Amino acid sequence: NNTRYSRPDASDDEVMQACRSADLHDEIMIFPEGYDLIVGERGGNFPESETALDIARGLLRNAPIFILDEPTAHLDPETEKRLTDEFMRLLAGRTVIIISHREDLTRLADRVYHMKQEKIHVYQCKNEINVQIETDTDMRNIPSPGMSIIEKKS
Repeated sequence: NNTRYSRPDASDDEVMQACRSADLHDEIMIFPEGYDLIVGERGGNFPESETALDIARGLLRNAPIFILDEPTAHLDPETEKRLTDEFMRLLAGRTVIIISHREDLTRLADRVYHMKQEKIHVYQCKNEINVQIETDTDMRNIPSPGMSIIEKKS
């Protein structure tokens, strides 16, 4: 199954527990194939749960660092808030790096690196207040202006 890609030797119980933790188990069991379902490209049968599947894989592997690239790009704001709050609860005690164009995700961060117009601005985040701590680092060779890298340490 797709979750087992992160740890091929995992038992069925370990896979199911990782999926339960990522709130995927019930969604998987809707399908007659259950855990034998082939998910497909970019979440396939689980388009709104692609990030949950990635988190289940990381939990199964016991990864100390999670890198989530545009984890909420396809979600409405209400679903985004609900899922990000749940994922951050699950990932407490781990380093989480979120790459996103959505500034709403900065509420999760301890530190935000915002790249724009060949410059990087670093903000220390406390209690939803961003304080700029560094600015004007030259980033002329980085092609994605306007991208934020959000760093969360627990």
